[in-house]
Amino acid sequence: MEPSTNQSYASLLKNLTFIKTFASGILVPKYYIWPVSPTLYLEPRTSVVTDARKAGLEIYASEFANDAHFAYNYSYDPIAEYLSFINDTEFSVDGVLSDFPITPSAAIVLVISNNGASGVYPGCTDLSYIQAVEDGADIIDCNVQVTSDQVPICLSSIDLLSGTTVIQVPSFSSRASTVPEIQTAAGIFTFNFKWDEIQKVSPEISNPQYNYRLLRNPAYKNAGKFWSLSQFLNYAKGKSLVGVMLKIESVNSN
Repeated sequence: MEPSTNQSYASLLKNLTFIKTFASGILVPKYYIWPVSPTLYLEPRTSVVTDARKAGLEIYASEFANDAHFAYNYSYDPIAEYLSFINDTEFSVDGVLSDFPITPSAAIVLVISNNGASGVYPGCTDLSYIQAVEDGADIIDCNVQVTSDQVPICLSSIDLLSGTTVIQVPSFSSRASTVPEIQTAAGIFTFNFKWDEIQKVSPEISNPQYNYRLLRNPAYKNAGKFWSLSQFLNYAKGKSLVGVMLKIESVNSN
């Protein structure tokens, strides 16, 4: 559900003219564009790309990763998957969001990182952003969170239980709380910490396929340092990037 409108993302895709009133483009999971069956074969692609074009919106595809299961149609070749989203004049996205920017850089013109090169280093860290630029990303992204002392920072989630080792710090883990407007489970939230406190917490690489024993770069699972938004922007200014993407999530206050 999209929290500010209390509508499902699928229903919002049926009202793209409304989205056009406040946005120039949309980012959707790749399976919203090209569904995959339970048996891991491609199903007929949806009309979301052509619908976005008719509404005057750019469209970008997300959820790409080298270490995830994808359709057999691609013969285990991730580049073939990227190309399938751009090599048709009547069906082509404007860019992709990937955990491994170096792979789509060989296949697509515009590459957007996902929390930096979060498949190589912990997301939203100096190392992940540096790696993303070195791998050829055109746009690097920052999920903006805010600390208790009003410092905007880059973190993949407002909940420090995701992407950090905060649970290993007893004095910090005791600050767990439940905020139903954000999530049903208890969390340890950035707005309860000062920026200098968060800098004492180590980052932790995400492992979305952990249950299948597919680990991402375990030797560097806690490498890197988190950046404030100003550090992120200062770094980006000195690089030959197309731009940056700032992601800000809203919370329904009703």
